Amino acid sequence: MIIWPVDYDRLTTIVNSGLNVDQQTMDIYPDDVQQTYATFPVSVKADGNCVPYSGSVLAFGNDRYATEIRAGFIIEQTLYEEYYLQENYLKNGLDDPPKFDIKKAFAMYSDKYIHGTERLNDKTTLQDIYEREVMKIRKRSTYMGIWQIFALSSVLQQKVFSIYPKLGNVKVRKDLHKIIHPRVNVCENRILYVMWTSTRSDMTRGHWLPNHFVSVLPIDETVESKDQANEFENHEMATKASSENNKIQQMKQVKTMKWQLT
Repeated sequence: MIIWPVDYDRLTTIVNSGLNVDQQTMDIYPDDVQQTYATFPVSVKADGNCVPYSGSVLAFGNDRYATEIRAGFIIEQTLYEEYYLQENYLKNGLDDPPKFDIKKAFAMYSDKYIHGTERLNDKTTLQDIYEREVMKIRKRSTYMGIWQIFALSSVLQQKVFSIYPKLGNVKVRKDLHKIIHPRVNVCENRILYVMWTSTRSDMTRGHWLPNHFVSVLPIDETVESKDQANEFENHEMATKASSENNKIQQMKQVKTMKWQLT
């Protein structure tokens, strides 16, 4: 459900938004993001409202519509609950869908799941965890997760790539690093990007956990070309280069961009 007009011809970029690259997140940006042009994580306020902020940045180029984005999540997840508890919908977009029930995994990732006390084999329990999470996000500064990234895709009516760094539990990454498809898609050839990150600097690579989200943007609108329609076909070619070479090239672009804007 869309509750305000979004200009779908407009692409939010680093140049037209005036946002800065988030260097800490850039350092953990993975090399297997499905894209045909370079994108960069940008700084988003870390006060518990980062998912609505990120959605507002993607849609409008600033974070001023975070409250409307949050309201959109609540309406979307309330009216279309069956989608967010539907196995086929949640697995859509995964290159190698897991054989297990991914609803259970999403419920376990929720901070409303009480470890060791709730039986996830019970459909009613899964639904209860989901509904408790929806009730929780009515309040500002409440942590959000994968269900809200799904809701963001449907609220903006565009595909969203949920980018998860190559850190922490590899099984968690397999569930959360994916393209999410909206219920209704008005921009078939466009993918928006949101990245899981952290404001902490005291974690090892193997025990890394996210606590923050940021928007991921291209430098300017010239990146949208007719070739973008072939994004999926070009995926293998786009990800062959090593992560180190990708990082070097991207940082060169960032430095050039900063020089041009000063």
